[in-house]
Amino acid sequence: MQGTVLRNRYRIIKPLACAGFGDTYLAQDLDFPHNPPCVVKRLQLRSSNPLVIQTAQRLFRQEGKVLSRLGKHNQIPQLLAYFEENKQFYLVQEFIQGHDLSEELRFNQRWSEKQVIDFLVDALSILKFVHQQQIIHRDIKPANIIRRAGDGKLVLIDFGAVKEIKTLAIQPTEKTGLTVAIGTPGYMPNEQRAGKPRLNSDIYALGMIAIRALTGILPDHLNEDSETGEIIWRDQAQVNSRLATIIDKMVRSHFRERYQSVSEVLEDLQIYQSPDVLTQVIAKINDSPVLVKSQGKIWLKALPVVAVSSFVGFVVGIPRLFPLFPTTSASRAVISPVPEIVTQAANREAQTLLQEGEEFIAQGKHEKALSAYYQALTLQPEYFEAQRELCQLLNSLGEHEAALIACDRALEINSDHAEALSSRCLVLASLGREGKAVEDCNRAVQINPNSAVVWNDRGSAMKNLQRHSEALTAYQKALQIQPDLYYAWNNLGNLQASWKRNQEALAAYDRAIDLQPELHYAWNGRANVLKTMERDLEALAAYDRVIALKPDLEAAIVSRDQIRQKLGIGN
Repeated sequence: MQGTVLRNRYRIIKPLACAGFGDTYLAQDLDFPHNPPCVVKRLQLRSSNPLVIQTAQRLFRQEGKVLSRLGKHNQIPQLLAYFEENKQFYLVQEFIQGHDLSEELRFNQRWSEKQVIDFLVDALSILKFVHQQQIIHRDIKPANIIRRAGDGKLVLIDFGAVKEIKTLAIQPTEKTGLTVAIGTPGYMPNEQRAGKPRLNSDIYALGMIAIRALTGILPDHLNEDSETGEIIWRDQAQVNSRLATIIDKMVRSHFRERYQSVSEVLEDLQIYQSPDVLTQVIAKINDSPVLVKSQGKIWLKALPVVAVSSFVGFVVGIPRLFPLFPTTSASRAVISPVPEIVTQAANREAQTLLQEGEEFIAQGKHEKALSAYYQALTLQPEYFEAQRELCQLLNSLGEHEAALIACDRALEINSDHAEALSSRCLVLASLGREGKAVEDCNRAVQINPNSAVVWNDRGSAMKNLQRHSEALTAYQKALQIQPDLYYAWNNLGNLQASWKRNQEALAAYDRAIDLQPELHYAWNGRANVLKTMERDLEALAAYDRVIALKPDLEAAIVSRDQIRQKLGIGN
């Protein structure tokens, strides 16, 4: 290939890497002044099977479009061209001057904590962009991360390898369902080995690189816990336990126990890098016009209650705001002697914030509701109702792990509260933890069998667990107890719609709307069923109502526009 000119533009200079399915070359772009360097990847299919070739062509074009989008990020190589020539596939990408991280992570060479944190923040920032495109890299490893010369920034590479086509090249069979595991042993979690990668499979890979950097040990050489399957590595590294906790969660064996998004990891790293909160508290006490220290105790100065409440709210909120910072005996000594007058003022303010949060939820202002609940819990961490409401709101927003923490805290305060148990049952079901979810639901029903809320939660949990007949029974029981429970009617409609029982679903949605005429999600469910039944004019009217109530509901906008196009109605 050396000296070959492809497309009358790309001159091959020398090979960079060779493999059985294709080669990578350094090339020159002859169309630009000074002939800048670029990377050419050639893929050769060793199959004459027309189905394999056709599938490869489709995947190749699809991958080219993906790489074109990704190359808009400054730390991902730009795609310059992708084409087929002489029955061979070619990708041309930006050449990155620098070295890959395998050169920095030689065996027994360890990084400092700061180096690892800097690496994680930089790499996760790139990965966040990749995942926003709904793309899984699937082969993150040191050799696929380049330290760019000049600015030292990381660059994520090897998207252009067209991994599915590699699989076809290596295994040219008539079967083209691509479920073969793609990735590198040691950096590949269980679900990826089974050919079912998820977005947080990439988070696992970055966590394993961090562990390799801290221990100096290759991932394949680390032991696993025989009972849990988790990686055993802390004893091989000198690392702060809080940072180790973050990395542990990145590399959980089961994807459900792992971080679910890159943003979650970045948030925890940001908290970890914040100044020591306890030091701030002690400094605040030393300088506070509100409190004084005398003989080892903290005393309240004679100041207005509002000023006292604000300061104590800051102090008692520490365990919630900074869960990665353990509460020490010193911190307990600092926050324990809270005067009764302060407690009463904080309780009143927390109750007001809870009411505001409930009003915000009714208005669909979820971010403001979250803020209100968090402020209430900063003032009163043992506020059961705020913890329970926070659990329900977080779960409805899809933040299941955070919701579970809030539910657990609520049940620590009141372990026999039926509705708190049913809320946790629903969260656990959302996380796929069937056994524990059913246990909580059963206990909630035993404690209060006459609660419509408990039965509704049970119905939603059983639906999430695909136990649909039990879900139906639970919803019916909830509505027998409280016929005006509008959201139970909506949930029943969703269940019937999933069974294609369209008339029953419409009847349930209509009942929910009768009870709550501005319930946008019931209108949306009704519109979806009408669209399925091809009752287009009725569906169009329902979608118009949804969008009037919820203008930013993208799915409803798309469905409405599809019906308009079908009916030949202009916007």
